[in-house]
Amino acid sequence: MAKTKVTKAIIVWFKSIKKWQIIDSAAVLVISSISIFISLTLSAKCPDILYEEYNIWFGADINRVFSNIANYDSINLNRAHLHPIFSLLIFPIVQFLKFFEISSLGAAYFLVSLSGALVSSLIYITLRYQAIPILSCLLGSFVFLCSGAFIFWWSVIETFPIGAATISIVFVMLSMKIRTKWIWILGTALTLSMTITNSIVGILGAAFTFNRIKAIKILSIGFISVLLLYIVQSFVFMDSKPSDPRAEFVAESVYLQGPKSTSELPQYFRKYTSRTIDFLISPAVVSQTKSKISKKNQNTNIRLSPFKNYLISWLSIGCWSVLLFVGLLKVLRSWKTKTFTKVLLSFVLFQFLLHLFYGDHPFLYSAHYFPALIIIASFSLYGKHEKVFQLVAFVFCVTALYSNIGNFNHAMLLLQK
Repeated sequence: MAKTKVTKAIIVWFKSIKKWQIIDSAAVLVISSISIFISLTLSAKCPDILYEEYNIWFGADINRVFSNIANYDSINLNRAHLHPIFSLLIFPIVQFLKFFEISSLGAAYFLVSLSGALVSSLIYITLRYQAIPILSCLLGSFVFLCSGAFIFWWSVIETFPIGAATISIVFVMLSMKIRTKWIWILGTALTLSMTITNSIVGILGAAFTFNRIKAIKILSIGFISVLLLYIVQSFVFMDSKPSDPRAEFVAESVYLQGPKSTSELPQYFRKYTSRTIDFLISPAVVSQTKSKISKKNQNTNIRLSPFKNYLISWLSIGCWSVLLFVGLLKVLRSWKTKTFTKVLLSFVLFQFLLHLFYGDHPFLYSAHYFPALIIIASFSLYGKHEKVFQLVAFVFCVTALYSNIGNFNHAMLLLQK
């Protein structure tokens, strides 16, 4: 009798589950699995030199980041003013994974692959809550997995992939129209914890979701929480006492890109034009990689070079440009009515202006903002002529994956010379 009741209860439960919920769950599982597989497969190709020398990979400090999360006795948090509690949050996770006989490097790679699974899944969930069809959401996630940003940044150990996960969480919160204060406090604190500029998505989200007083309370509690943990981190890790924050931020001015005289205006106009194109295109389709010999240590540094005349690369660029342009037009139509749209576009605009004037190349930071561009482009995949744009997205996935994997393998060969 008891078994019959249990059986009936299970049957009722299964019947209560809607068909689309099962499909969505299966889709997230597939997306996550593919993401982890690609990430770990590519990371297995990365040579040890990436974790031994500075600026080997597009100017990224991969060796410093790996040290920050793997080696307690050699930790050097000289960039903690930009990544406040990255080590305090990630170091314990890496140490936990090491209990399962996984090396520090393997644990770090696995953690990055999980962040990729999370970002790609959150892109899917965000799009679903925007009432975009399942097939289009899948294509949007696969566009991300085939992109240059994913291929080149979710294959190495950096702060950017994990920071992207915290940003994506806020977009899901906005898409689901969550108004629970403690969730927003946690969400805004997480974005600030990885990279300070990422906190803009939490600031914008709280400002557009709540009234002024509630938004200030949420952001203040999140900021104070991160500040307290930052102080704790400075006592927990060796060689991590915070230096003068003002001096650190002044030192960042060396990375600002701007003319020093009127005679340099034409030069910087061309540079800003190039960076605008790079901001929009390079995260989707990476141009041919090149090697540059470092003056300090004679090591090969991987950088981007102008596109060669590869038909398949230009085809993927064309597909991406169409998706982004049409998606942007559709997103702009709901600018005045949707909180989600306001935050999405404001965040992308902030990232664009930031990387127009700061840093070596926008591609270095593309993991932070490219998921937002993916969401915008995915709005082209529903509504009028959606089948046409779904085909364009499919062609992009095929051509971009071929092009980006080819350029990634080329970069690996350059590192081995």
